[in-house]
Amino acid sequence: MGHLKTLDLIVIAAYMAGVLGVGWWSSRRQHDTEEYFVGSRSMHPLVAGISIIASLVSTISYLSNPGEMVKNGPSWAWQMLHAPISFVVVGFFIIPHIMKHKVTSGYQLLEQKFGMGVRQAAAILFILSRIFWMGLVIFTCGFAASQVSGLPLSATLLTVGVIGMLYTVLGGIRAVMVTDVIQFIILIGGAWLSVAFIAVKTGGLTAWWPDWTSAQLSDLNWQRPKLLSLNPFDRLSVLSVALYGCSFWILTATGDQVVIQRFLSTRDARAARRSFGISILGDWLTSATLFITGLALVGFYLRFPAQLPDPSMSLPGQADELFPHFIAAILPAGLTGLLVAALFAAAMSSLDSGISSISTVLITDFSGVFTHGCDTDAARLARARWVGVGVGCVATAMSFAVSLVPGNNLLEVTVRVSSLLAAPLFVAFVLAFFDKRSTPAGAWAAIATGAILAIGLTYSGEILALFTGETRPISITLIMPVSSLAAITAGIAVSRFTKTRETNGTIGTYGNKGTDAQRPVD
Repeated sequence: MGHLKTLDLIVIAAYMAGVLGVGWWSSRRQHDTEEYFVGSRSMHPLVAGISIIASLVSTISYLSNPGEMVKNGPSWAWQMLHAPISFVVVGFFIIPHIMKHKVTSGYQLLEQKFGMGVRQAAAILFILSRIFWMGLVIFTCGFAASQVSGLPLSATLLTVGVIGMLYTVLGGIRAVMVTDVIQFIILIGGAWLSVAFIAVKTGGLTAWWPDWTSAQLSDLNWQRPKLLSLNPFDRLSVLSVALYGCSFWILTATGDQVVIQRFLSTRDARAARRSFGISILGDWLTSATLFITGLALVGFYLRFPAQLPDPSMSLPGQADELFPHFIAAILPAGLTGLLVAALFAAAMSSLDSGISSISTVLITDFSGVFTHGCDTDAARLARARWVGVGVGCVATAMSFAVSLVPGNNLLEVTVRVSSLLAAPLFVAFVLAFFDKRSTPAGAWAAIATGAILAIGLTYSGEILALFTGETRPISITLIMPVSSLAAITAGIAVSRFTKTRETNGTIGTYGNKGTDAQRPVD
């Protein structure tokens, strides 16, 4: 599609050197795993909050949201309605439970209530979901960067994987969070510079704004969403998209070690709540920026249709290709390099978080395997770094298997991957935190129900095609809420029909002082 100029290469090299420099700088202050895994619990809420949103915004989001805007219009922007609900639920109901104990892995909180088996099962689900997500992120970034630069796909995949792995392994969570802030600024700034360039090319700040009454815009065939739809096969409605936004943020903040680890890196529950509030504001800024970028691309290509990747095709037919093509073929040298750096930044902010969090879980929740023979904290720190190397290598290898995820566009693929195992992780914590009568059997039932149903809904189109011959998937907005509700129901029902097991404090009532004294979670 395009080739990088010398100035572009300088910009990209400067970015790569910068993140590696942060990793080296952070490594100089590391003396124990407390610093390596949770930043000595001294990270500023602003840094932690930006790191949360940077970790959740990947290259897929960076490319898929503008593509979604081009293909289907602004309907997906209704998910931004989640903000006040998500903040209240997570900030005042979830975070106090997470911050009650000074744990390193969030899954330690499950052991007192349900035992080591449930704790490690939840940890394994997290590892599987993040490994696959990281593979998808690396592939998407590598493919886009390869198209823009003309470099071989394998070279770009290795670049993303190796650079992200190096500074993460060197600097630990502090390096991850500081580089996340830098990367967030780059990716947001790159998008706004693209909008500014379009404004200059089209003749003014509002000249690119599409004429909503034009025949050109009507040819896009954007459908106005219903306020509410009871048909599960309808792609979205206003309320279903808002429900998805709430589900994604509440489930992720409750059960995903990537977010939990950032809470744990702050001083206390109040600081963690502030960090989550900042991440919600960051989500608003990111969503607005990327959808405005998509709208600007619509205005640009309607004004200059000869600049399309394929002028014979409609805009919606090549929606996901428009932004990469714009970066490669239309932006000037230097700005192209900055946008390629933004693609790398979006990928690495997800990759570094995954490597750090998975390493933390492996060392903490499977210490008998991964810290065997480590008699000192220095030895544990060294082992954690080698584990991080292994995780980075596995994630890079996984990037070659992502074509198996169904979806009509990048946004659908993103939602399906992020929805796959979020529900079983979430319900385990909900039962532990809020249901005093829940049992280990109930937890297992909830985890199994959530996982099976989420996978079934994710591949619902393919499953229905086996019986009807028609691929008609259930709405992506329903995967998380439906699987979560069913899993919680199953967990409560099974708990009511089983007796609570108490074995020397290994399994007891969450928050019971006697049990805490017998087996401290930290």
